[in-house]
Amino acid sequence: GFNPRNALKLCRDDYSLAVINLEDIVGRSEKAVKRQKARIIGRSGRTRRYIEESTRAMVSIYGKSVAILGTYEEVQAAKKGVIMLATGVPHGVVYKVLQGKARELKERRLSLWK
Repeated sequence: GFNPRNALKLCRDDYSLAVINLEDIVGRSEKAVKRQKARIIGRSGRTRRYIEESTRAMVSIYGKSVAILGTYEEVQAAKKGVIMLATGVPHGVVYKVLQGKARELKERRLSLWK
């Protein structure tokens, strides 16, 4: 779950929540779910942190689910990365895709100020 301060952001109109059930992607095998959770979290939480930092979305992994909280664009970018990891795409490829999404999101944010 998310800490209460972050969960309250859902009350705002510009925030959304996506929940991905890993069993829908990898099947009901306990081993497969555990392996994909480990891929999404990464060594010492690095992959999860990279997803959060590059998209500015918050990611929570619990049980067989991955929850993503943020603005619609942030959630969609993070969701794409999580699904890519869960389907077995190499981390390096996912990082490159997330880098591109981060650049795109940053440009959008900056264009709002023009």
